[in-house]
Amino acid sequence: KYSNISCLWETQPVGCVRISCAFRHSKPRIINGLFLPPSNNAPLQQGVQGGILHPAHRQESLRNQENLLFPIHPPLIINLNDEDDDEEDDEEEENYVSDWVPKTAADIEEERAIKEICYKSGKY
Repeated sequence: KYSNISCLWETQPVGCVRISCAFRHSKPRIINGLFLPPSNNAPLQQGVQGGILHPAHRQESLRNQENLLFPIHPPLIINLNDEDDDEEDDEEEENYVSDWVPKTAADIEEERAIKEICYKSGKY
């Protein structure tokens, strides 16, 4: 029975942050603003009286929560059973021709001369 075993994460600096943790907790927890009292069979600490956190404990738990990283984007779901898209992508990659062609010194000089002519004529 897990409720008789002390939670290992409770001894860590951040404390236990699992809202559905089945292990015994001797300290109250605040997870995403939700106050969770210590387990029923755990002795109540001195800092907690009548379900209200002592101000020092409240500030400590807020400091610990600041260090937690929460995802800011929804999870990306990839459907591995969809094979049609993969086949289309492969065909596109095979037929892809690059538009980029390296320029030679003569090409660059010709382009510069055309720009100069256009600039002098006022069309550029």
